[in-house]
Amino acid sequence: MLLSRGVRLADAKDVAQEAWARLFQKWQSGQLERIELPGLVIRQALFLAADSRRAQERSADLLTLRSRAAGSPPADAPRVESPEAKLLAAEALSRARQAFATCSPRAREVFVRVYLDNLSHAQLAESLGISLQRLRQTLCEVRAKLRAAMEETDE
Repeated sequence: MLLSRGVRLADAKDVAQEAWARLFQKWQSGQLERIELPGLVIRQALFLAADSRRAQERSADLLTLRSRAAGSPPADAPRVESPEAKLLAAEALSRARQAFATCSPRAREVFVRVYLDNLSHAQLAESLGISLQRLRQTLCEVRAKLRAAMEETDE
């Protein structure tokens, strides 16, 4: 059943073993009155496989988000940058700085304070005298402008 759901053979064996172990523990502790085979074991194994898959996806998503936010590969990745990659990164940074300079002074202030002040968006909006919605809208506009500038390629 696990194999038909796309679980690799080695992982399927581990998941099946874990399912049996968990059910046995629950039975011993009195949490289960009876164990209906094979249905309960299959359900437990499918649950464990789905939970594992979700955890792996969250982990992969988190690594992707972290590397995008930092503008670099994950911390545990080897850092070997070619001269071309360094040049492209410097050019992208230069374009982002130019795009940031075209933002209004207020938008630049909002953007910088979001990242430098240790305040929630609501607290920051109040201290700037703007609505929370306006703060978030401004933040999104600046981020979009920076993203577009960094993704530009000179052809």
